[in-house]
Amino acid sequence: MHSSPDALLPDVAEWDEAIAMPRTLIDGHPFHTMWIAADHAVALLEHGGTAEIERAVAVLTALDELQDQDPASPTFGNFRWEREDPGVEDLNAAVFYAVRIAPMMHRFAHRLPDTARGAVGKTLHRVLTAIERIDVGPEYTNIISQSVASLIVGGQYLGDAHFRDLGAARFRAWMALIDESGLAHEFNSPVYTQMTVTALRLIGELAEDRSLARRAGQVALRQILSVALHVNGATGRMAAPHCRAYHPFLVGETRRDLDILKDWIARGWAPDWVLHLTDPAKGQVRETSDAARGTHLVSHHQPRFSFGTASRELDTQNNRYIAAQSTAFALHYAGRGGAPGTVFCKYIWNDQWLGEYATTPSRPRRQVFFDHGAFVGVQDGPRMFGAYRPRRLNAWDATHDAKACIVVARAKDVRALWVGGQKVGSWPVEAPRDAAIGIDLGPVHLVIRPLSSGELQPGLTNRIVERDGMLAVELRDYHGTPRTFWSQARPGAFFHGHIRAGFFIEAQAAQGDLTDFVKKIASGRFTDQADPPCRPGTGQRHWTLEYERDGRAFGMTIDLHDWRRIADWAGGAPVGLPMLDSRIARQTATGRVTLASASLRCGPAPAWLVALPDHRIWAAGVHPGGGGDDILLTTPEGTVRVTGSAGATILCREGSVTADHLDPGARIEVSGALRLA
Repeated sequence: MHSSPDALLPDVAEWDEAIAMPRTLIDGHPFHTMWIAADHAVALLEHGGTAEIERAVAVLTALDELQDQDPASPTFGNFRWEREDPGVEDLNAAVFYAVRIAPMMHRFAHRLPDTARGAVGKTLHRVLTAIERIDVGPEYTNIISQSVASLIVGGQYLGDAHFRDLGAARFRAWMALIDESGLAHEFNSPVYTQMTVTALRLIGELAEDRSLARRAGQVALRQILSVALHVNGATGRMAAPHCRAYHPFLVGETRRDLDILKDWIARGWAPDWVLHLTDPAKGQVRETSDAARGTHLVSHHQPRFSFGTASRELDTQNNRYIAAQSTAFALHYAGRGGAPGTVFCKYIWNDQWLGEYATTPSRPRRQVFFDHGAFVGVQDGPRMFGAYRPRRLNAWDATHDAKACIVVARAKDVRALWVGGQKVGSWPVEAPRDAAIGIDLGPVHLVIRPLSSGELQPGLTNRIVERDGMLAVELRDYHGTPRTFWSQARPGAFFHGHIRAGFFIEAQAAQGDLTDFVKKIASGRFTDQADPPCRPGTGQRHWTLEYERDGRAFGMTIDLHDWRRIADWAGGAPVGLPMLDSRIARQTATGRVTLASASLRCGPAPAWLVALPDHRIWAAGVHPGGGGDDILLTTPEGTVRVTGSAGATILCREGSVTADHLDPGARIEVSGALRLA
């Protein structure tokens, strides 16, 4: 039993009796955050003791004071994020309140006094009205998932069919968008994927419409598959790229993603067999999160490291709370003493480093490492090309420093450094613009080949420096007197194309001397070609990057006028936009999936297949949309046929078959050595 309500406070908070809300300190300043208070109220009411219920009523009353209750206000029904805010700004506050309080009322409203229960019901109705009016776009994955969960569960609690049905309609529209690509738009986020899965679980557990619950369960499982496939069992962390990864998550200062996955299994949110998907022997995993925009991600896994690249950063929202947070490339490894090690890229403008940007005063300054570049990339195995378009290089903003940086998060992990074939004993050090840079990180060797054009400042060298405990390889485009760049302003009469700011990176598990790896890469053939400068509409300006070694080539072509990747290839074929492709898991929308002597057939609908023959596990999922065709899973041990269901999730494990997410009246038949559990 808890000794007092204080025992139910979040670890980061203390109780403020005068305000009746938890108080946190951010960079030395006190804040009373709405959603932290809502979490505390939920924990108190769940506990259910007399003192806890009394405090829960006090917290819920204090939260009411943060809600805009003026019907004439454009933010009516929404909340201040912090009590200290002058008004409503962060529109996500409505959802962050509702997704906590609606399920709480569904489960524990009977524990509240009548007056408090009635007051919360009115507050909930106002906030659902705000959520309806805001109508968040379905590309904002974690917020649309929490929004629809709030509308469905909150509408049910209030007995309001309008909110419930609106949530169901928006939920189905969001699911249709996901099924166009395979993965939700907010891809591979250590923070926000957890929120999405939690919201889907709320629908699965509490929705009275069980067809919604089944669909939510399927989509949650697909997100969990993505998490498991990106978790590297050796590092315990999700491989890059990450659409949004706060810096502490990126560099391993937080709980391991593998442990979070194990928690989901312990709670019954995820099946235990997904742990096999974390095996680093899985090699390369490819997924698409936004087919319309050409956004896909590639992660390569080995027992000592993971290495991942996005085709582009997440750029669907021009919002200081959300934009410029992608980690388009990163390498994760176990450093000295097993401590998490990370190498990542950022474009740095005017030397703005970690700690110099905060979305709001109430959020830590070391939370977001702002990226000032628009990224495009391509990866093949443990090698990649990346290129940046500087966002602030224009005719408005004065620039004194602009550079792409490859950053080793823990400089003390660097055991040896080579520049242009010469070992460097210390840093800072200047590096010729075209000199390859080799880094020995202990378990991993890394080679960086700069590809920047030098067109803004031809004589400028690159530089390797230590900053804030990190080692930064600075691929500099400009450094000098503050000035604007008319040639980079678009639209503009002087624009002939964006600058070429790129790099090649390859990694391998440490073996032999680092110099051997540097020479191995140098033995390959690099292509770095661009069309002559010209104004848009008068000709094309393409930039082609390719690397070939041992008969295998990969690369991409970029349109320097529009800054888009117009072609990419690896191993003689286009990279494409696979919904999911790996050695152990695959997804298509064609009605047929084949993998490792197993196959899945259904109508033309999104369908995935997992094959783990060494463990005698085959799993398959079919999302509704195939027109009612039978679902047939064929494995080396027999077949499973499902009839009368638009969707299904099937598991064959050591000869035993189970099925979930079936429509009422569905039938299952098995043959061969398989048997129904």
